[in-house]
Order: sequence, then structure tokens, then C-alpha cells
Amino acid sequence: FPTGMQFKKLPYDPTRTVQVIPQFEAMLDRVADRIRALFPQDRQTQLYVFQKVFSIIRRQLRSA
Repeated sequence: FPTGMQFKKLPYDPTRTVQVIPQFEAMLDRVADRIRALFPQDRQTQLYVFQKVFSIIRRQLRSA
């Protein structure tokens, strides 16, 4: 980027949003399934891991 330009905003493209949202939701479902598979009998640990993973995802999305 040129000097002084910290980030570049791309124009909103609704056609991409239509593709991205279902893919994002499917990814979240896979993450949830994997967490449940890793800790099948431990609901407390599942909840803890869900909170940590989704916290990381939210932080990454904010910084993107």
C-alpha cells in the first residue's frame, strides 16, 4: 500500500456474501461436531472449548 494507507476497503459484493455465509456456517458446524467428538461425555469441557474457539474466531474476524 502507498505510504499512509493502512488498509484497503473492498467494495461490497452481495454475490460473494451469498456464497461465503453458507460456507462459514458449514465450517462452524464442522468445528462444533469436532468439539463434540473430542469430548463426547464431558459437556463442561465442550462448553469451555466452544467459548474459546468462537472467541478466537470472533477476534480473527474483527481484525480481518
